[in-house]
Amino acid sequence: RRQRQMCKETGITQKQMAQLLGASSISVYKWETGHVHPRAAQLERIAEVLKLGKRKALALLDPQ
Repeated sequence: RRQRQMCKETGITQKQMAQLLGASSISVYKWETGHVHPRAAQLERIAEVLKLGKRKALALLDPQ
């Protein structure tokens, strides 16, 4: 949920995020809704794309 908000703030769509990460839009949706968490390599890429540290990127994906 927070990842979705961060993407909105940076102007990145779910589809663009998926393309940047080499993942499917469904995977990005599942991360955003908290159904699953990305693997470590994907988390690192999320941090790079959103210009965040790894801990902050992980906090974005925390369902709370």
